[in-house]
Amino acid sequence: MRTKAFDVFPAVTFPDLFMERVANNEKWSLFDPKEISDKTGKKLQDHF
Repeated sequence: MRTKAFDVFPAVTFPDLFMERVANNEKWSLFDPKEISDKTGKKLQDHF
């Protein structure tokens, strides 16, 4: 039995909208796209 999690690879991902705003030197913010979709029924890009 293995006692350490060697197969766990933590990562951070950013939506395309965030990267587009950074590239265009625009104001940006971070939201959970799944949470936005669950609460409003719309995609993150539809709000901004």
